[in-house]
Amino acid sequence: MRRILLHIIAVLSLLLCLASAVLWNRSYNITSPSLKIADSIDIRKTDPRYWIVTHPGRLTLCRQVGKNWDHPLKGFKFLGVDFGGLHGQGSMLWNLVLPCWLITTLTAILPLLEIPLLFRAFKKSLRRTQGLCPTCGYDLRASPTTCPECGQPTSSKNHRIVSLIAPAI
Repeated sequence: MRRILLHIIAVLSLLLCLASAVLWNRSYNITSPSLKIADSIDIRKTDPRYWIVTHPGRLTLCRQVGKNWDHPLKGFKFLGVDFGGLHGQGSMLWNLVLPCWLITTLTAILPLLEIPLLFRAFKKSLRRTQGLCPTCGYDLRASPTTCPECGQPTSSKNHRIVSLIAPAI
């Protein structure tokens, strides 16, 4: 169950990686030259408002409550991530600027770590269908219950394959 959940999360991470790569590419096609904005995506149009704006190579997440702000928020900058905004009486506006390379890299890590696991699972599956030990690859036609090389017990799947192969020998 955990492995299936890991595969699902890896696929979702891959989809986010592809979406961020598309937004990264689109961020250089400026549609509003005065604001240097490529895309503006409204998530929610009532208070609190949320929207995403793409600038060349950057993605800005914005949140706004009210319209009366005149004091700056304490911001920070780290690895291209920039946070800042303003606040006032019952109002707040904040912006989180993320570089597209950071989003794409972080969402690509899990799918890249998943590749060796998928390769190993494919290799084990291929060994099973060929009547070989899934662990070490030893030919199991002569010993259908356990592998003489590594001592691993064979699955019932292997018994069926061995019994299909044995008459042909």
